[in-house]
Amino acid sequence: LSIVDDGSGRSLAARFHLEVNGAEHVPDAIGPRGLRLAVRHHKKGQRSTALYTRGEGSVIVPLPDRAREGTITVSRGYEYLATRAPFVVDGPETRLTLRLRRWLDLPARGWYGADAHLHFDRLDPATDSDWLTATEADGLSHGHFLTLKGGNLPGLWARQYAHGPAGQAGTAVTGWIRPGTEYRDRLQGHISLLGPTERIDPVSTGGLGDPPVAENFPPLHDVMVRSRSLGGLTGIAHGNALGRQPTGLLDAVLGAVDFVEIANTHRLELEAWYLLLNCGIVLPPAGGTDLPNNPFRDSWQPLLGETRMYVKSAEPPDFAMWKQAVLSGAVVVSSGPWLELDVAGVGPGGTVTLPPGGGDVRVTALLESPRPPQAVEVVHDGRVVKGRTEQRRVGGVHRWRVSRRIRVAHSGWIAARATGARKAALAEHTGIRQRAAAHTAVVRVLVGDEPIRSPAAVRQLRTEIRRLREIYRRK
Repeated sequence: LSIVDDGSGRSLAARFHLEVNGAEHVPDAIGPRGLRLAVRHHKKGQRSTALYTRGEGSVIVPLPDRAREGTITVSRGYEYLATRAPFVVDGPETRLTLRLRRWLDLPARGWYGADAHLHFDRLDPATDSDWLTATEADGLSHGHFLTLKGGNLPGLWARQYAHGPAGQAGTAVTGWIRPGTEYRDRLQGHISLLGPTERIDPVSTGGLGDPPVAENFPPLHDVMVRSRSLGGLTGIAHGNALGRQPTGLLDAVLGAVDFVEIANTHRLELEAWYLLLNCGIVLPPAGGTDLPNNPFRDSWQPLLGETRMYVKSAEPPDFAMWKQAVLSGAVVVSSGPWLELDVAGVGPGGTVTLPPGGGDVRVTALLESPRPPQAVEVVHDGRVVKGRTEQRRVGGVHRWRVSRRIRVAHSGWIAARATGARKAALAEHTGIRQRAAAHTAVVRVLVGDEPIRSPAAVRQLRTEIRRLREIYRRK
């Protein structure tokens, strides 16, 4: 099997999926120029296997006895058009060459994709080349591998051989992977610590994991502050939806939060993020798969980075540059569609300033996707702005555009969001019904010296913080 770039003819690292005689075929092994990545979530009993070419030439792929015919689907993240082709087995060896056409070159536009939520062991630097191959083949520039305790396995798992720069592999130009931690508490919730120079123990509290730490201590706020002091980027995981009494909103008010993770493969959580935005706490969104949770993919979907975050950078970013790009707010989260936003000439993370009394701004959102979209929307202070969507399809790619003038009387924010194809394999194996989705970070629109401050949102946040205060006093 050879997979090449249609434009240059060079060999590509890519993911492939086989059906032989009408049934899925996953060989027990493939040749050294390929990679077989088996994913297992022990507690949930979930298993899946991804097959890759390394981009080093032809790879040998064994077929089952009595193989007569088959179909192969090849993909490389979201920027290449997935290719599906039939083949006939008419001898001891069948040669296939498939060409992948790139329809979107995001690095050329300054956008670089990362899966910010992976849980896999990296116990030996010798295996890093395999992980870098898999991330490249799934169209990613970066991957964050987060240690945690409990859940899939009782004790510490997704362990890393080192943290900080010593545990990082790859380069800014070729792409890199870096260790971090998902720190969890049964009451307070989950947080993501991306890239600190040390692992912060005990990793889980409130009785989670083995050996358990019964106390709901330390506060996650203190853990986040500690991670920042170690050079990490800290955020609310899973949209503040996990934990019996999650403290992410309070931690954000106290200034300990750098981002809000709004999307994983199996969830899209916008409520907490929107509430913070409407209170003037403007944080960038983040996203990642949460593998090995729910590893089931349609043949066109990447395994790693099925849900990902793109950051904008003038050049391929190292970790320090990537961190600054996230903090700047130049972020788009996506599980397929590409989404652009322009507010009066300003993109995600930027600010538009209007005189006292406000004014009109021109807002344009553009969705691009080879898969059929469902909707593209402009969101102003959490509400969808109604209007007409211009729909076109060019060269097999859907291009949906929304452009309208919005009257802005008070300081607030504007973003774009989109939904796309159903995640069929996820629904089939888990019953979870999700669509591919995308969401930009926001553009602030400031009117005079007025802060972003919705009275209703402030009342809601104040009520929630008072409720949490009473609960934790009793606990």
